[in-house]
Amino acid sequence: MSSHPGGVPQVIANGHTPRGGVAPLRGRLSAGWALAFSLLCCERVSVQVLIPASTPEGGSGPSSNAGAAGTNGSLGGASAPHAGAAGTSGVGGAAACDDCAFPEEVCLRGACSAADSSPFLATAVAANCRLLPDGSLRCWGRNSSGELAVGDNAVRLRPEPSAVGLSFRQVSGFGGESFCGVARDHTLWCWGNNKHGVLGLGDTQDRSSAALVGDEPDWGLSLMASGHACARRLGDASWWCWGRNVDGELGLGSNEDQLVPARLPDAVSFPQLTLGWGHTCALSDDGSVWCWGRNTENQLGLGDELQRTEPQPLDAGSDWVQISAGSLHTCALRADRSLWCWGENQDGQLAVGDTTRRAVPTRVAGGPWLALAAGVSSTCVIDERRHVHCAGVVAGASLALRRIGDIADAEQVSVGGLHACATRGGGSLWCWGENGLGQLGQGDLAPRALPVEVEIIGG
Repeated sequence: MSSHPGGVPQVIANGHTPRGGVAPLRGRLSAGWALAFSLLCCERVSVQVLIPASTPEGGSGPSSNAGAAGTNGSLGGASAPHAGAAGTSGVGGAAACDDCAFPEEVCLRGACSAADSSPFLATAVAANCRLLPDGSLRCWGRNSSGELAVGDNAVRLRPEPSAVGLSFRQVSGFGGESFCGVARDHTLWCWGNNKHGVLGLGDTQDRSSAALVGDEPDWGLSLMASGHACARRLGDASWWCWGRNVDGELGLGSNEDQLVPARLPDAVSFPQLTLGWGHTCALSDDGSVWCWGRNTENQLGLGDELQRTEPQPLDAGSDWVQISAGSLHTCALRADRSLWCWGENQDGQLAVGDTTRRAVPTRVAGGPWLALAAGVSSTCVIDERRHVHCAGVVAGASLALRRIGDIADAEQVSVGGLHACATRGGGSLWCWGENGLGQLGQGDLAPRALPVEVEIIGG
């Protein structure tokens, strides 16, 4: 076993590893694990559309996320105007555009739209950080690069206080071993693995404690993927990105890594951004999809495999409302809440019933869906009844969306590498999937096919 640049444990499957070292996840789950997942229900239901709503800066309540994630994470890939992660997504009640709770929400074509990086839960490849109402963090799981911000590199099997002394309003992590967060005073902090300068600190040294990125106190949102990161300023809503740029994923027109934040050209305004592994996608003000970066697996949705170092629009209409990038795939919701996906599909993450890649957006059966989160090699959605449905690795390598457990009050879903988590009504957190690094927060290393509650002390 080895690791690709973002730190995802890799197993060589079918004798092939994609360019850049990202190994497919198929074949990592045991036959017993796959059988356990086969017991999950496959129900699909018809739903009405809800507009994701606000979450007060200092209070509790359902969180919204559109983007990481992912992400990401916060829905799968990291996403935003958010996303995430490891991508994260949430649902809420209707709200007028004037009441949008930036940065958790943005105004997109006259309605509040969820940002794709959840302020309440960030999921990296094998670690999680939960943001509590008082701004403190509880983190657990893998910690080989200090991604739990507890000052050391020891794995934590249960949630523990992290980044002590800081009070956050948002945190993000997806697909790698790093997290970033925006503090209550709008300063930006990052920690964990720093390969390619993904922490934005001007060097490549890992940090096991939160480190301040610059000294500007006007950040509204952070997005962290496995190799690059982006953040949005409050004043002019500009996006700034840094870290890995081998595939042009920073959108700067070059392929040179950036060790400190660099401004994304703002010829087009992007209220939502989502980060995958080597690629970035966004929604523009008019609801069109733009992507750039790595495209070897068709993750840009442009109908070819050519790399792009600057944002490129998809010829796919302008009625998109949420987007979330996985490591090598991308999914998005249209205004009618239908789900469309494209890119890599070796683990069934596109939810189209097979393992064939799609070079352009392809509709997924079912829906309408309220929220979306793409993970490393998985995709999850929430329906109107607040059920969680997933495809890919975290659904036992299912090739189609299938309902996960008996959750009927989901508010948010966040997807990592081999695991996923969902927040439920009342604020409880439930996780499922592989657990070899304690990412399920159960105090052991045993995998769970069905969601189990994570006890958050102080939460």
